Amino acid sequence: LTTELVRLASAEDRLRHRPQGKNYVSGLSIEATAAVLARAVGHWGTGAEYLLDTVQHLEALGIHDRFLRQLQRLVAANILSAEE
Repeated sequence: LTTELVRLASAEDRLRHRPQGKNYVSGLSIEATAAVLARAVGHWGTGAEYLLDTVQHLEALGIHDRFLRQLQRLVAANILSAEE
């Protein structure tokens, strides 16, 4: 598997800017997004680490995003099942 970078963008950004390029992915289900993030690796770490760091920082600020927490749980499950 080649290195995959996934950029999570808000609906507003998608509507206004229409990001393009080989590193931008949109339209995936939450399960497919979790599978990609579980394998994604870049120069500054893994997609799983980036997501977990984002969730933890948001929660430290009092922002509790149910979607991101669900995504983080699915990413963790993907990683655990790959290790078995």
